[in-house]
Amino acid sequence: MTVGSDFENENANEWYKNLDKLIRYVNQANRIWTTKTNDFFPMSLATHGILNDYFTSRPALKRYECHSNNILQVTRQLNGFSNNTLRSAIFPLSEAMGIGQHHDAVSGAEKQYVANDYAQRLSQGADAALYVINEAYKKLLSKADQSLPMSTQYLCQFSNISECLPIERQDSFTLTIWNPTIQQIDNLIRVPVTKQYKIRSPTGETIAIDHLRVEFDDQGNLNSITNRDKNITLQFSAQGLYWYTSFQGSNSRPEFQSSGAYYFRPLKSNPLPVSSARN
Repeated sequence: MTVGSDFENENANEWYKNLDKLIRYVNQANRIWTTKTNDFFPMSLATHGILNDYFTSRPALKRYECHSNNILQVTRQLNGFSNNTLRSAIFPLSEAMGIGQHHDAVSGAEKQYVANDYAQRLSQGADAALYVINEAYKKLLSKADQSLPMSTQYLCQFSNISECLPIERQDSFTLTIWNPTIQQIDNLIRVPVTKQYKIRSPTGETIAIDHLRVEFDDQGNLNSITNRDKNITLQFSAQGLYWYTSFQGSNSRPEFQSSGAYYFRPLKSNPLPVSSARN
């Protein structure tokens, strides 16, 4: 039984008492009710008022929220395993995650300058968490006969644009992988680099990485991905970034519903490419 609306629930006692009454009356009605077992979303309020745009609005912020949560959970675990007492240094990221999960934040329904503020808070929180990570590794990875200082750990915060500044132009670097779950997992590790490297295991053995072949055209569009182990090739066509022209309306009537943060209503069905050429 669904009930409520934005800015309408002021007296919790009254609402819950009414819900109890509704449940009691339904049970006393002595009839068979129709049931709904599938999802309520996307929910339509009118002909052109389908609440679905917040599923896709601001995808970069949605991804950043998930990525920041990974950092937060790893930081909490490392702080606990190392017996450090640096919870105050974790708080900025924890607070930013709490704010960012508001239904007008991660949904993408906010103004752009507000979205920028959410992202800035997450970035500052991740920077503070990195200090906790390094302090934990100093205790967890140190050895009694170690004479050299522990290598500083970095986070590739710009991996979404294939950039990792701390390792650019480095002749070698060590990749530290942390599994925050209690079970063994297989996952694809992606590290953006600017030149070729030999990959070695923790024991020094060379790891072959010639499993996938990715081909691009002269414009930078993805053409195909080949799985060399299984000899399977997946072709791509018209791959790129596209956008829809938004319908501009006055919202005075359902047929004049404007496209926005909550309602996705394009002017035409065909998307347009962001650019026909790469700089």
